Amino acid sequence: MKTLNINTHDIEKDSSSINNVHSFTTITRATSANYYSTSTSCIEEKIEYANKKYSRNFYTINLDWFQFLCQTDKNGNVLESYSSERIKITKNQTHNNPNFKYKYTVALDFCNLCDIYAIPINTKHKKNEISVKVLNSQLYTKDWSIRINYVLTELDFIYLKLSKIDFALDGRDLILKMDLFRRYLRTKTIQINNENLSINGTSFNKAQLRWESYIIGSKKYQKTAELYNKTKEIKVSGKQYIADFWKENGLDILEDIGRFELKLGTRHLSKYQFNSFTDFCEAGYLGQILFEEVGSWLKFYQVSLETVKNHRKDIAIKKGKELKFIYWYKIPQLTMPLDKVVPETDGINEAKKSITRAIGEIQKGYAIDSTATLINFVEATATEYQLYYYAIQKINFSLHVNSSECESLKSLADRLLSITENISLL
Repeated sequence: MKTLNINTHDIEKDSSSINNVHSFTTITRATSANYYSTSTSCIEEKIEYANKKYSRNFYTINLDWFQFLCQTDKNGNVLESYSSERIKITKNQTHNNPNFKYKYTVALDFCNLCDIYAIPINTKHKKNEISVKVLNSQLYTKDWSIRINYVLTELDFIYLKLSKIDFALDGRDLILKMDLFRRYLRTKTIQINNENLSINGTSFNKAQLRWESYIIGSKKYQKTAELYNKTKEIKVSGKQYIADFWKENGLDILEDIGRFELKLGTRHLSKYQFNSFTDFCEAGYLGQILFEEVGSWLKFYQVSLETVKNHRKDIAIKKGKELKFIYWYKIPQLTMPLDKVVPETDGINEAKKSITRAIGEIQKGYAIDSTATLINFVEATATEYQLYYYAIQKINFSLHVNSSECESLKSLADRLLSITENISLL
């Protein structure tokens, strides 16, 4: 089982190794928090605000959502009763996570740090899995990764995998870049390189007759992005700590700041290797992932109307001119390529595909003999490759989509579930 290299020692040494760190009070009930700067290199330009001089910056890059799965032997009652000198756990009555029954908020040193979702209510997660989400305000502080590692160690949680991360690129220039999206939706002279990519406007301003934010991509693909006015959003959400983060890291807060927010799910995050959560506190690491995921994914081109009418889209783009959406040279990146996970060639992917196809054929119900054969095949394949939960999930989804009775599939799902319960008791 994969575990993180968690190190909760030598905190002072770790702190001194990070540059551009600023300290000030937050609204998270902490008496003092260190805000961690992941800004780009400052442009040589000084601005004055509130009788103070700041170095003007082009972008800042940071995490805005960080969620992952862990394994634990602690049930809900144990979490509720847990208490230590530094850690307090509080149960929340309501939450919006459809996959878990309970939500708990973990406070470290009297400051809320993360939410824990426990007790899975469907087959998407195993019974001993929990989901941990770092609070948004904590992601803008220095050493949040060390505090999270400390909590995981104290609670005996074993890290499994990343489930969702949002990368936030902020800057004044991104407000101006909204015009690219408006022109793309209104005219044919602005084109994008990716035919499979959808761009839709959201939050329509009736007074100005234009969209104020845009969504790129599809949630089904577990990779989407948003472009919007973050300054206006902060006035509604009250997340003043983000504006403080900008000010401390050199953004010109006298003007509205735009945000390009990339949202990645497990499908895309699973290919990246990292040593610890501290990697996600480094601007170069975040910038490298952002470039790898967006650099060739979304490009804008200025083309002539005549070319669009008389040629295919790919030919028109070749004849057109690329328009800069993100200035990548202004975003720090690693000097070495990112470590990638080498796909395992143990036949699991093919086994999953075979199980899915077989369940589909069973649902068609051509003949009793063939159904019995396919049932045996699914059970044998799930057993050989330890894909019990995968097969159960596929069966449940198939029965949900197709309301026709299929007792053989229901019986198979019950047998597989019984096997998993017996294994957990060993």
